[in-house]
Amino acid sequence: MHEISERLMSGRRLRGDLIWLRAMAQALERGLFGDLGKCNASILNLAIQGAARPIIVFRSVDLLPEDDRREAGTG
Repeated sequence: MHEISERLMSGRRLRGDLIWLRAMAQALERGLFGDLGKCNASILNLAIQGAARPIIVFRSVDLLPEDDRREAGTG
């Protein structure tokens, strides 16, 4: 868990980590570690949702209005 959390904090997401975390959350929901485990399962599920979100990378953005592009010869 510590290694996975360190990877997630540094922005690295591995498929195997998400699979393991989902399996652990299911085990906690089924009662592994009793009531404390059930409470932690909800927190773990929130972490999984955040880590599973896709990352969108914008490579470039054209900030010039259309009129300025024509004047600059780029439009």
